[in-house]
This record gives sequence, structure tokens and C-alpha cells, in this order.
Amino acid sequence: MSLHFIPNILSALRIVMVGAFVAAFFSDHPNNLLLALSIFITAGLTDVLDGYLARRFAWTSNIGKILDPLADKLMQCVVLISLAVKGLIPVWLPVIYIAKEFLMLLGALFVFKRRSVIAVSKWWGKMAVCVFYAAIFVIILFHEHLSKTSIQLISLVTIAVAIMAVVNYYIEYVKAKGKKITDLDACVEKKESI
Repeated sequence: MSLHFIPNILSALRIVMVGAFVAAFFSDHPNNLLLALSIFITAGLTDVLDGYLARRFAWTSNIGKILDPLADKLMQCVVLISLAVKGLIPVWLPVIYIAKEFLMLLGALFVFKRRSVIAVSKWWGKMAVCVFYAAIFVIILFHEHLSKTSIQLISLVTIAVAIMAVVNYYIEYVKAKGKKITDLDACVEKKESI
């Protein structure tokens, strides 16, 4: 087996971890939340390793471009739904988050269809993921010691950062599209002047 399939294997493994998280989270095991949290963190670490290997050795593929974000978003949405079902977070958080992901999916499909701009990961997107993981870690580990107001505040900050990332990606897309149109106009003017 070629080594460049390793990132894809890690992404597929993260999808399997989604089911493992749900099974652990809703199990009758006395440490079910800690077990689920460890699975969640392991998935996050494999995501980091996946991205590093893909960038470091150029082990990228078309299927990897689908599997990687699919694994990430699936885990994030399932974790939020699970926490909401158990009453650990407000219901509005997964509702808004999933709606945000759906809008991003529509936007990605639009960009892919136009093929005018290639989406790349930016610092604000990475920051949103870090805030998300930190929020889930704190809520699962310390929910018994957190007040309802504190959990609401953590949820609000998490969704605000996520929305900020989406807005920044949209602004970046508009700028890139505008730059492409400007460059095209410049080429046309140059051609007409010859």
C-alpha cells in the first residue's frame, strides 16, 4: 500500500470515531463522558496529523478533499447534537451550527461549480476549530461545576467565532473574485491597445 493513502485512512478512521463517540457518550459506563471525550480528542489529533502529512509530503487526493472535511463536520455536528440531547448545552447551539455548516456546504458547491476561486484554510478557520474543541473539552469535563450562564456564554463565544470565520471566508472569496475580474479587465485593455 502506498504511503500517500495514510491521510485518507486517518480521515476514514475519524468517520468511524463518530459512531464510537456516540456509543461511548450514551453508554451506561460510569466514565462514559470521559471515554467519549478521549475519542473526540483523538479524532482531533488525527485531523492535525492528517493535515500535516498531506501538506508535508503532498499526499493529497480528490477523495481526501471530501473525506477530511466530511469527517470533521460530521464529528462536530454529532458531538453538538449529543450534548444537546443530554442537556449539557442549549439546543440553539447545534441548530445554528448545523445551519451554518449547511450554508457553507452550499457556498462550497457554488464555488466548486464556478471553479473561479479555490478555498484554502485560513487562520480564522483554524481558530474557530480550536475554540470549538476547547469549548467541548471544557463543557464535557467541567459541566457539573459550570453554571447555566457560563455554558450559555461558552456556547455564544463558540458560535460567534464560527460565524466570524464564515464571514471572513466570504470576504476573502469576494476579494479574490474581484481581483480576478480586475486582472481580466486589465488583460482585455492591454489586448485592445495592441
